Formats: sequence, structure tokens, C-alpha cells
Amino acid sequence: MVFAAFAVLLSACEPIDNSESPKNNPWGPEDLRFTVENTSPGSNEIRMTSQMPGVVVQWDYMTGVTTADELTVIFPATGEIPIKFTAVGPNGQVSKTVTATITEMTEPIDPIWNLFAGYSLDEPKTWVWDATANGGNVWGTAGHLASTAPGWSVAKVGDTLGTGGYVDPNASFSMGLLATISVTDNGATRNGTYSFDMSKKTPNTDNGEPWSDGQLTLAGLTMPTGVICWAGTPVSTYNIIKLTETEMVLEAAPTGAGGWAEGTFWMFKAKE
Repeated sequence: MVFAAFAVLLSACEPIDNSESPKNNPWGPEDLRFTVENTSPGSNEIRMTSQMPGVVVQWDYMTGVTTADELTVIFPATGEIPIKFTAVGPNGQVSKTVTATITEMTEPIDPIWNLFAGYSLDEPKTWVWDATANGGNVWGTAGHLASTAPGWSVAKVGDTLGTGGYVDPNASFSMGLLATISVTDNGATRNGTYSFDMSKKTPNTDNGEPWSDGQLTLAGLTMPTGVICWAGTPVSTYNIIKLTETEMVLEAAPTGAGGWAEGTFWMFKAKE
């Protein structure tokens, strides 16, 4: 039996994003057909199904985005989960957001969530520069697909970069269990979301041993000092070189970079 199903037959009084639904669009919210349901009462496993065959759709469900017609997602926390369904109509997009309520962690979650974001939905995990490791060098370059920390052109907290940037000693970022991230850098705070793909592992170019554990991608923002060294190009996708309860090392390199090309590294630790 399937419980808590949302059969979405929308009424005119329910809000939609007008920027995605042009006034001359012959489709309205009442034309959307989809379901969002817990697979058991209050379960953290949610099934999403489009009931619009042949129509291009998109799901935005906090921890990811997909264009699949049907999917089942295991969420890493209890709470109210907004799930946005978008369909491409004759003259544009029509969207609707519903809420799935999770009260029970019936399905095991990927432990990577806890390494990134801790264990509490109400208390995101905060990360800061790891100035106690690697001689205090928290940002800089070393060999792509080979090195594990900055060691060529390096910077410590408080240093000004050659591109005019700055390694803010007070920079930090907080990661939540529902894929939210808040980055404070150079006196400004920006909010966005994150996703990870631990299948995107990369071998060491010299010996084939594991080099990166996966990839971390941010949407709407970058990490502190989130630029490629020298180029100053903002970067949102990072190779995960190391991730434990207390340490995080990230790396990024220009598209197409080969082994021992100049990669940029970030060294973080969990805030105590």
C-alpha cells in the first residue's frame, strides 16, 4: 500500500512562479498531473511520478534535480521537504511545489551526508580553513590527479592573492542535511545548494591508486576563495580529495587538465 500520496490537481488560488508561466500560456496549474508519496507512513523514502506521458518534466527535490518521469529518493533527514514539479507547456513552463512530510528514517542513508553536514537537521555542520595542517597553507596549487594538498603557489589565511583575491581568515561555510549550504567570505554571506556524486572517483595519474573520492558541486555560489589560481575563474565543481568527520580537502583544475597540470586545492576542517 502507498501512503500520503499527493494527487496534484491544482486550483487557481494556489501560487505558481509567474516567471515560469507566461500569461499567454494555454497551460495552467490545473493541467499538471503528478504524485509525490511516502513509500510507507512518514518514510524518508519518497516516490515521485509524472502522470503526463510525452511531456518534458523536471523535479527539484532539495537534494537533486532530474528530468526523469519517475524516481524514488531516500532523504537524509526528517522534516518538511519541498518538491517542485515543472512541465514544459506549449508556450513555456508551469511549476508547482508540494510538501512531503518525513517523520521516520525507515531507510538507511549514505553516510557521506553525515560527513558533510553532521547529524542534526536543525544544526548544519560548519567548516573553516584548516590552518593547522600543511604548514598553514590552506589554498594554492599542486599537481592535478597527483597531489593531495597545495604545495606550489600557496597562500595562508590573511594572504592576498595574485589575482587580487583574499584568503579571509573568518571565512566559513555551513552544510545542511537537505543539501543547503551557506558560505561566508569577505564579509558577505551567500546561500545555495550542494550535491555530490561519489561515483566520480579519479585515479592517481602515476600509479592508478585512488586519488579523488568523488565530486562536490555547488549551485548558486562557490567555496571561500572559490577561484582557480592565477586565472581567477570562479569554480563550483570540486574533486573530493579527502573527507572525514574533521577534514575536507577539495581540488579543481581547468577543463581537460591532465596529470600534474596545475590544480587548485582547498584545505578545510570542521569547526570545533
